[in-house]
Amino acid sequence: MNIQARKQRLRQRIIAARDNLTPSLRAHSSKRIVGQICSLAIYKTAQTVLGYLNFGSELASEMWVWQALADGKRVLLPRVNKASKHLELFEVKELASDVAVGAFGIREPSIEKCKHFEALGEIDLILMPGVAFDRKGGRLGYGGGYFDKLLAQLPHLQHVTGEASRLREEARGGHSRTSGLSPTVSCPHRPALIAGAFAMQVVEEIPQESTDHKVDWLITENESIRCTLGRE
Repeated sequence: MNIQARKQRLRQRIIAARDNLTPSLRAHSSKRIVGQICSLAIYKTAQTVLGYLNFGSELASEMWVWQALADGKRVLLPRVNKASKHLELFEVKELASDVAVGAFGIREPSIEKCKHFEALGEIDLILMPGVAFDRKGGRLGYGGGYFDKLLAQLPHLQHVTGEASRLREEARGGHSRTSGLSPTVSCPHRPALIAGAFAMQVVEEIPQESTDHKVDWLITENESIRCTLGRE
């Protein structure tokens, strides 16, 4: 079975199981997850954040968007450009009036009411959607590759290894040795990638391709997993 077939099989299995969760359980778990995300230091210090609006049986990410707006963050939401098959970002100020149902039945920012956002290098934190995740940060999306293509456009979000990765993680609090960094070391600004998911969406391993991006934090109703620990 090739990697695409493995991904699709896993995708179908997790979505079916997620659909079987009761609405009350999803709502309760979503509230816990959002609370834990908002308690992270990287959220508290973030000024510009990118999220998404949930559909179907997903985590109620709209709770997080509401909270980010209440906390005074600059909140961005994606809109599908059907012609280019890419995501475009817009700043949302009033969730109740600034969004409408768009592509794939997902609520999106209204281009008439929201300002188009192009300063991708200013994004501090991204809440990532997904079907399934593993504890190392592997993420399985819905198969369109929209968020991975967006991440590939962001400055300083290429896959890095070795010393550059270590310095970046230390600068962002990934290790306890930040005090040992030389003040002359320059670490590029990189948005934190966070995923919120129900515990049943966490699997042993996600099949990965070279274009897939891993998340830094995985938050469930039961735990907060720092996926960057031990990653080169």
